[in-house]
Amino acid sequence: MLLEEKIYLLQLIKELNKEGEVSIPSVDRCLIRKYPEIIYQGKLKMYLSDLEEEGYLVFVDAITLQLTQKGKDYLTFYKPQQE
Repeated sequence: MLLEEKIYLLQLIKELNKEGEVSIPSVDRCLIRKYPEIIYQGKLKMYLSDLEEEGYLVFVDAITLQLTQKGKDYLTFYKPQQE
């Protein structure tokens, strides 16, 4: 996963869940606009699993996830560099 994709995916999850939980179908619908290749090549689940292994998000159930504090901190660290 590219750093740009990783940051975008984490930001998208943060925006969608408003500090709560978000469903994977919601992420899918929004992600397809900017990175359709992730969806069409079937990489979303793999990317989400990678982010979970790195500790940036946690799966609440099979289709619901939530950012961890580490994920929020990661976005805070990279936000100034993107502006």
